[in-house]
Amino acid sequence: MKADNKDPRRNESGCLDLTAYEAIKKVDKGSRKNSKNERNNEVHEAIKLVKNMLRKFDLIVINRIEVKDKRTNKVYR
Repeated sequence: MKADNKDPRRNESGCLDLTAYEAIKKVDKGSRKNSKNERNNEVHEAIKLVKNMLRKFDLIVINRIEVKDKRTNKVYR
């Protein structure tokens, strides 16, 4: 079996190893979820900084702040 066409459900011997496959899938999914949460927290902190900066100049936000993440194109409202 070629390495570039490798089925992720199979182990190095070519036998199906669904237990390992499911475990790896869960770990990968969890790490993606953590990075999303980290980015959400960064955006939240950025918005708090903007609000605090405005407060220092006796200004307030009237409407909702919307920002777009240049990395992911996700819009935060």
